[in-house]
Parts: sequence; structure tokens; C-alpha cells
Amino acid sequence: RQNGLHMAGAVTATITKPMTSIAGPIRAAFATVPLPFSDPPPREEFEKKLSDRNPFVQRHARRFLDMMDRNEPLPKSYPCPVQAWRFGDDLTLVAIGGEVVVDYVIRLKREFGSERLWVAGYANDVFAYVPSVRILHEGGYEAEFNLIYYGQPTRFAPAVEETLIKAVHDTVRRTTE
Repeated sequence: RQNGLHMAGAVTATITKPMTSIAGPIRAAFATVPLPFSDPPPREEFEKKLSDRNPFVQRHARRFLDMMDRNEPLPKSYPCPVQAWRFGDDLTLVAIGGEVVVDYVIRLKREFGSERLWVAGYANDVFAYVPSVRILHEGGYEAEFNLIYYGQPTRFAPAVEETLIKAVHDTVRRTTE
């Protein structure tokens, strides 16, 4: 109830302010950045998961064991789409694939300024949670277990955050050239 009242207050405060128009020109840029995975676990770890009670864990293990049996390399990265739309000097929309954790929004608003930046996840692809370094250190669902449901071989490498942030900066910069 308290959160609902807080949200209602924020909505009311927003809609009672005069709206700001957004003007062009509109510039857009798109990139795909390979987000690095950590080294995959050894075969024995996948084999051990075949006896897990969770059928999704079993299916995940079977998928990567089958790849190993066919001598196929396990993916070393995932191609994450990054897109920027710039509406003159009024607004920049950054669209990132995957379920990016809130740390990315906080960091990008700090680095670009929060007044004229809109960051959206789930854009152009949904392939897993994209953890920050903080989330990787914490562990848990967003860092690891979600990858079973998304069919990724292992957790992302700690370089994932800097790799993605650099790609966002590069893509936004291309909308100003």
C-alpha cells in the first residue's frame, strides 16, 4: 500500500508539470557487442547436473553435453544488441538487449546525466539477465541460475559490465557525429 501511494504521488507530480516537447533531428545508431562468458565448467559438472531433480537443469546439462559430444565449441560470448536514438538535444534513448539489472541504469544516468536519458532493457533481444559486477559477486538467480532457463552455457565474465558500458558510450557517441 505504501509503495502504491508513493507511486501514485510520483505519477501525480509528473502529470501536473507542463510537458516538455521533444524535437529533432533524430539520429540513431545500432551495434552488437559480444558479452563475454566465464570459462565453462568441466564436463563432469554438466554430467552431475543430469541427476538434478529440476528437469530444466537436466535439459540444460544435456544440451551442452550434446554439443561437447559433437565437438562443438561452447559459446564464449553472446551478441547483445545496443541501440541509441537521439532526439536533438532533448532526449537520448538507450535500448539494450537482455534483462539488464538496474545497476546499468544508475551508472548510465550518472555518466550521461539523468534528465534527458531513457534506458530500456528487453530491447531487440531477451537472452538472459545481464549482471553487473556487483550482481556477479552477490551470486544468485540474476548472476547464475537464470542462465539455465535462457540456455546459456555459464555465467557472464566480470568484464561484462565494462564491455556493455563501453558499447553504450560508443553507440551514443555515433548519434552525435
